[in-house]
Amino acid sequence: MDRTVAERLISAVLALDVQLGDVDRVVSEIADEHERAAYVDALGNVFRLLNEGFIRPIARNYPDLEPED
Repeated sequence: MDRTVAERLISAVLALDVQLGDVDRVVSEIADEHERAAYVDALGNVFRLLNEGFIRPIARNYPDLEPED
């Protein structure tokens, strides 16, 4: 993948943080502990997939594009 596409893809993935933060806040309002835990796990899987499927592969080719924590 060329650098321009990598930059755009990283930017798009990072932009999801805002929406996923919204999802996290709503999930935290679920009263039932077991139901909430299932959604927390699902959201964790989304974050893992974004990191392992997008961020890390791009950062291997373009280390300077890896987001800072």
